[in-house]
Amino acid sequence: MSSLGPATFKGFTLAPFQRRAAAALDTDRNVLVAAPTGAGKTLVAEYAIHLATQRGMRSIYTAPIKALSNQKFRDFREDEAIGDAGLMTGDITLNPGGRVLVMTTEILRNTLTEDPDKLRDVGVVVFDEVHYMDDPDRGSVWEETLMFLPKDVIVVALSATIDNLGQFGSWLERVRDRPVEAITEAKRPVPLKNYLYHPKAGTFPPSRLKQVRKRFQDQRRNREYKRRDDRELVSELVESKTLPVLYFCFSRRLCETKARKMARKRLLDPQEIEQVNEVWDEARSEFGFDDRHGAISELRKQTERGVACHHAGMLPLHKEIVERLFSRGLLKFLFTTETFALGINMPARAVVFDSLSKFNGIDFDYMRTRDFLQMAGRAGRQGMDEVGLVYSVL
Repeated sequence: MSSLGPATFKGFTLAPFQRRAAAALDTDRNVLVAAPTGAGKTLVAEYAIHLATQRGMRSIYTAPIKALSNQKFRDFREDEAIGDAGLMTGDITLNPGGRVLVMTTEILRNTLTEDPDKLRDVGVVVFDEVHYMDDPDRGSVWEETLMFLPKDVIVVALSATIDNLGQFGSWLERVRDRPVEAITEAKRPVPLKNYLYHPKAGTFPPSRLKQVRKRFQDQRRNREYKRRDDRELVSELVESKTLPVLYFCFSRRLCETKARKMARKRLLDPQEIEQVNEVWDEARSEFGFDDRHGAISELRKQTERGVACHHAGMLPLHKEIVERLFSRGLLKFLFTTETFALGINMPARAVVFDSLSKFNGIDFDYMRTRDFLQMAGRAGRQGMDEVGLVYSVL
């Protein structure tokens, strides 16, 4: 292989940053990749898993949330080159002896401390969303795992956003006692267009914000102007067929309320409704549930209209069905919390933010730039959209 790494992998032509990462893995170096959402970081992870499999070693793919773990498990199970995949989350354990094991980072840390022999034949560990290491509550899990993993295990660390990449790379090199290739990619495959929306001003680009503020400065005390109202924006997106839409709300209850209201519209044609029913029948035969009563019955009615919500408080089965439907393009409006943006490869044509501020555990404050970019990065489907559209409701 050339010093640039292979030109193609799994039928894909690799981007320069992917080739650099592959070349580093070929020479047994650890890899740290920071690239925008949707740029193709997962292909680097798959290349590392492919190398480990060739050498007769097992691989572990860790993720910070169960929804991402579930999706990766489905992807690996459908991959003919892998096939033998296992899943371990707090909710479920499937095929724990699989050649590729998908798990949450907490479970890997616990395995390291309780039964390290289980990791004896592991050749590579992928840390998706490794920037979680700066999380005040959970970050120590990533730190401890990276420090205590056996030194002969290759580490592939992936993130959409790390500001101090060089500093983090130096730390990783020191604790892993092995050279680290730190790779940054700044270019998004599908560029984003940002818009702001206010019911009294309509949709406008951020460059016009000062003019709009000036126009309404006399209304500062008018409560009518302070109320968020997204109805016209939603109608505009439906009428212009700017679908599917990922609508981020920072409250589970709000996600559910908005989904119920939106389900009054019918967004699917008869053929798509038939496909939705096929997914439900498939899931029912797989999991053996009754969808005629209760919350799952309401969810089914909503999905038959092309609408659903997704948040951490839902039952795993409900989330699984929503993810399957969205990945097949059968949900036109999905109301969700920020967990859906974490690495899940389910892009939409447009992303809407219900608010730019959220509760941070202590107070309401504007969300961090990194969080905004990660969620906004879900807009724009590679090979399908020329641009991704992002709307922020004011």
